[in-house]
Amino acid sequence: MKTKEHILLINRELNVSPVYRIEEGLENVHKNLESFAGRYEILRKNDNLFMFSEGICVHEKRLQKLRKGTARVSFGTEEKFGDDVNIVPVGIHYTYPDKFRKEVIINNKQEPYCRHCIKKKGNTGNTGSY
Repeated sequence: MKTKEHILLINRELNVSPVYRIEEGLENVHKNLESFAGRYEILRKNDNLFMFSEGICVHEKRLQKLRKGTARVSFGTEEKFGDDVNIVPVGIHYTYPDKFRKEVIINNKQEPYCRHCIKKKGNTGNTGSY
């Protein structure tokens, strides 16, 4: 098996799929329709989906600009299947990202975010758009 095939297999097993951004070339953005459809199906089956909302890997000790893909998948799944999608934000910080087997700090919010929870709590703030 070739390296590319190994990577595709691992990504498929971990429910990882690409999101194409305009900055990477307008000719690839249409591929998001297929990528998002796969994510909707994963969530419809009540499987876990890992998304990296920063959309970029930069070795800086600060949060990067969050992208809108997570919101699009959440709202799209709810719109398509009527399912309420729980979003559990998790922060992962590597103390020495260039060194193998160094420290990692993981932070997560215990209460998941979801559209239903926001409405139930009466929060009228901006929940974002897609």
